[in-house]
Amino acid sequence: MSEYVKSSDKDISQGKIMKYRKNMFALLVAGTLITGCGGGGTDISGGSSGGSTGGTTSGSTGTGSTVTAGPAASIVADALTTKFIALKGYNSVTTETAPVTFTVYDSNGVGVPNQLVDVSFAINSSSDAANVGYSLSSSQATTNSSGKITVYVHSGTVPRVISVTAKLHSNSAISGNSATIATGTGLPGSSDGTSNGMSAIGQGKSAINANVVGASSTFKIRLTDRFGANVPDGTVVRFSATHGSVQGNLQGGTTSQFCTVTNGDCEGTLTSNGDYFGPVYVLAYALGEEGFYDQNGDGILQEAEAFSSHQDKNGNTVRDVLFNASSEPLKTPLVDPNNPDYVDYNGDNKWQAPDQVYQGRACVQALIDAGNCKDQTIPVWQHTKFTFSGMGSGLSVAQLEVWNGVNSKWNAVTSSVDVSNNRYFRVIFASWSEDNSLMPIPSDSEITLNSTNGGSVVYQAKPDGYSSYNEDQESAFAAAHSSEIDFVKNSALTDTYPSVLSKPFYYYFEIPKEASVVSSTGLLTIVAENTVDSTTSAISISPVTLTDTAPATP
Repeated sequence: MSEYVKSSDKDISQGKIMKYRKNMFALLVAGTLITGCGGGGTDISGGSSGGSTGGTTSGSTGTGSTVTAGPAASIVADALTTKFIALKGYNSVTTETAPVTFTVYDSNGVGVPNQLVDVSFAINSSSDAANVGYSLSSSQATTNSSGKITVYVHSGTVPRVISVTAKLHSNSAISGNSATIATGTGLPGSSDGTSNGMSAIGQGKSAINANVVGASSTFKIRLTDRFGANVPDGTVVRFSATHGSVQGNLQGGTTSQFCTVTNGDCEGTLTSNGDYFGPVYVLAYALGEEGFYDQNGDGILQEAEAFSSHQDKNGNTVRDVLFNASSEPLKTPLVDPNNPDYVDYNGDNKWQAPDQVYQGRACVQALIDAGNCKDQTIPVWQHTKFTFSGMGSGLSVAQLEVWNGVNSKWNAVTSSVDVSNNRYFRVIFASWSEDNSLMPIPSDSEITLNSTNGGSVVYQAKPDGYSSYNEDQESAFAAAHSSEIDFVKNSALTDTYPSVLSKPFYYYFEIPKEASVVSSTGLLTIVAENTVDSTTSAISISPVTLTDTAPATP
């Protein structure tokens, strides 16, 4: 103390010193008690502290106390944060690596640090995985203070369903397996080289009632990579339509001309604006690659898999393309090659036709060097056909025909028909397109037939001697539209008009004679109706008189 400190001040300072010493002694005692109870550490930071290999390491609980880990008893894989990785060379699509984490636990569920763990591929053998380029970041790792190790799976060139196994180096009986990791290109592309990995797989209905503004139908597109695996969820597909409006359901509930893939499928909706009657093509396109037939199974396009050669009649060598040489998306399959209607995907103001350059992510360097391969993506695409159908005057037609058994020919019914003997009929309902060709009437239309003379109607009945289209037996109407009618389909009039149909068809039926004929007259009426949002459209044949003749009086 300084000699200048007063007596009273000096007494006060000495009291503070004594209090400090008492507090320090209390802390030391408390520390000794904690160590005796918990052992092995004094870390109060919230993390594990210290360690040893024999199960004597303790870790902190985060509250100032520590817990000692016992001997290793189990290995458990953490939940995967990455469940799909791209094949080697496809890192522009998604990552080519996936972390896999394991925890070594004691019998009480406490993580055991400083444990040496061996890791390897589990489902596919390590040798198989290595043969197609798969690898792990390490074959061994030591657990950290929490008992955890993390290794990374690096993808190969061929899809595999990959999982990782971890075994305690000192006791291989203690082990655990990770969940599986899927691998693929992540890009649409075909395995056989004949398609583009995108296909139309379903329609709600193919013929939409264009009488009603807002009438619509859903459709689905499926996307697979060149190994046949579904492309990853979230892959974006864009739509366009030659008429009406088309929308895809994006994740998040918004609606636009885009949709995102879920479980390999992508759904859209086509809606009529009520101003057009005729065929409609919906175009779906997405970023992908040209497909090829992988003959040797290495996942890489080789020279021999890309081209073959033959001699033409003049002895010149001609090189044939073996892969799926794609073009920029065409809005309709009915294309004038000199003036195509297309999507200018690359923005060069000209249509990119199929060529002899492979566009994709997997080809040998020799093809790239020769200019026969571009390591890049290309739009792949698919059409789905619909019809905007009409019902009513000037929009549709109903044609009723009766079979003439004398000359074996179908004739149009103009007025009345004698049903004193069994008579065979057929009727077709069709919509007119704007180019005066026949189309199906709206899907799911209801057909009603009513006959007030003759016997009970027999549906799907055809006369002997007629099974399908026969030019010599057809009516003038059928002959004029033979390419637009499906003569094979044979449905019952009691059935709802098919939801998915590319061409209209005839309904065949028989009206037999009455069991006990009396002189009488009746009517045959047939009506087709379609209802959308409480609005009904209809088409019918003009009522036809049915007559029969009583037997002559003896």
